[in-house]
Amino acid sequence: MTTTLSNFGSGDAQPTGGLTGIAKAAFLTEPPNRENTGKWEAPDTEYGLTTHRHRGRYGGGKTHTAATHEVRWVSGGDLGGYVEKYGDKLLQIPDTYSGFSEFEPYLSCIDGLLTEAYGYGIDGTAAERALRVLIDNGRYNRSNYHIIACGQYPWVLIGDEGVLLCSTTPIGRTDSISRTVPLSLPTGEVDVEEENPTALTALRRVGAYLSGNIPDEASGENTIDTPISLEEHLQPPLTKRRSKYHKFTGEPSGEESETELRIKRGDLYSLGAMELDPHSVPGGNGTEQITAPQSGMDVEVSFTDPREIGESHSEGIVIGYSFDWECYGCSTEEVAVVTTYHLEEPSIDGSRIELTINTTHTRLATVTPDYKIHDN
Repeated sequence: MTTTLSNFGSGDAQPTGGLTGIAKAAFLTEPPNRENTGKWEAPDTEYGLTTHRHRGRYGGGKTHTAATHEVRWVSGGDLGGYVEKYGDKLLQIPDTYSGFSEFEPYLSCIDGLLTEAYGYGIDGTAAERALRVLIDNGRYNRSNYHIIACGQYPWVLIGDEGVLLCSTTPIGRTDSISRTVPLSLPTGEVDVEEENPTALTALRRVGAYLSGNIPDEASGENTIDTPISLEEHLQPPLTKRRSKYHKFTGEPSGEESETELRIKRGDLYSLGAMELDPHSVPGGNGTEQITAPQSGMDVEVSFTDPREIGESHSEGIVIGYSFDWECYGCSTEEVAVVTTYHLEEPSIDGSRIELTINTTHTRLATVTPDYKIHDN
């Protein structure tokens, strides 16, 4: 059985039925059993759709290998409703596989926390491997295949064989997809290329700390001696492969010369992801029972003696907290840990200022599961 997708036109222009019309015309079927693609998992429900992940990776060569979660077969659900809610743009399928090398990337969001990419979206490699999964490396007529981009949500590939739901993947930068967004800081607005909520939160906090302020949750006083006004996001690391830093222009209080401020990518993530209230971490409101992630054992924890936001220590000003488990590949032990983050007094070296986050760790409890010894 085939769909009526070709009735919408050649794919060169927006079909008369619109994105939702394409989705409603799609044929939803159970995932096929194929030698190249391998077996598919039992159905899951996501975004109102019934989807199947495949076991392992799709083996179509190195450049055509899709992660287990990246490509899912859609066997049921309201595809039209999904596309009506999230659908953004119809992307053209090349005439042949060789055309994917010139596929114009679709950018769904910019993420400065990525290490070697500009953001998430759809590039030629992702589109080609999804098509190969759908048609099992066979020949195709592009007029019968449509990619519907859905912003930061999984995109849809529709064809005669069925429908795939595909996660956005890291993509590189091209001039056509470069863009900036304004970000409000205590000292004004700067243009940044970030869209990751964690990064945006972190950049706002950078602006607050360096202008001489600390968050409302603070119980102490900010002791940064040289407040800094951020003016421009000079070079996010996502515009330079493998860069470790976000860079800004800034102006220290009382000086007219422009300076460069740098913050490591990892420190930026910590700033955006940390909690500003010690009561937000497990045990922060008193004794609490939590479950270790690997052994599944329960343990009581209590975080009763935190360093408070705004307090100064040798590591710097306390600015936040996080909770995690330490797990070890060579041990059965699991340790519940609260990390306290400190903002170091910015170091000024000529026209360069570097922002550094230091940490201290409080280990709340260690879990060691009991193993029964069986006699032979």
